[in-house]
Amino acid sequence: AAADASPSGFVPWSGEAKAACEMQWTKAVAGIPSMLDEPILERTMRGDDFLSGLPPRVLFVHIGKSCGATVERALEHNSELLKLKGVGGFKVPEPFGRVHVHPVRRGVLDAAQEVAIVLRDPAERVISAYNTAACKEDDDVTDIKECLRAPAEQKFQRFGFKRLSLLECYPNVTAFADGLDDDSDCGRLARDVLQNNETHPESSHGEHVGMGGCFYVGGMTKMLTHKRIHLVETSTCDADIARIPARLGLTTPFKVMGEAHVGPFPHHSDAPSDEGMQRLRRHLAHEYALYYELKRLVTSQAASEEGA
Repeated sequence: AAADASPSGFVPWSGEAKAACEMQWTKAVAGIPSMLDEPILERTMRGDDFLSGLPPRVLFVHIGKSCGATVERALEHNSELLKLKGVGGFKVPEPFGRVHVHPVRRGVLDAAQEVAIVLRDPAERVISAYNTAACKEDDDVTDIKECLRAPAEQKFQRFGFKRLSLLECYPNVTAFADGLDDDSDCGRLARDVLQNNETHPESSHGEHVGMGGCFYVGGMTKMLTHKRIHLVETSTCDADIARIPARLGLTTPFKVMGEAHVGPFPHHSDAPSDEGMQRLRRHLAHEYALYYELKRLVTSQAASEEGA
């Protein structure tokens, strides 16, 4: 059973929640196949640029449905600025490298010094991800671009197809949250989605639903204490992006490009019931534990920098 969150929503980075979060990352890393035959598109989303030669200046951890597209666009449009001051004052070969729909491997994080991570309230992120997935699975949606995501150019099939489809079990996020405690195959799948690595694209058709912070960096908190973390929260996305240049030692501000992937679409307004929201938050205790731990790390780093 998942640990309960406190009335304030806070979950400490300890005990069952911490163990569940770390295990999700461990399983995700173990599921990455041999690197030799994977398409170039997939390799660009694994952070491979950090595994040989001079690493990019910033590692961008793009957690889905957390304003990551906005951050990535800002990094791309300010790439020349990021190149101006690398190690020893020399230009870096690449301004940033990203990790998306893959867990961050130890070798990737080990080579990085500056780490930008997008972060969103875990329940809000799951709801947003589920609504997008529901839109794309809806038979009444004739143009998938309505769901704000173009059809994937590359299918991610490294975990194979599951016997059950998440969206066939629960066609919207309201039903999903209400069904999390069901004693059924669908209920078990719903719980697995939130605590394991069941939701790679094309696996259970859940897309980003289960790929939260624990999937990406759940086992990396000790390493992150030795990195400079640039946390970009969805609720303050543009302001957080604007703070990155100064922390990198740049004197020129970023050109902030504005939000990407915004606006209504079919299922955009779907929401859990009040009871469903409480149930969803309970099953996301491990994600909340990491959420608050990352915020604690950033606060601690900021205090150290101010006192230096």
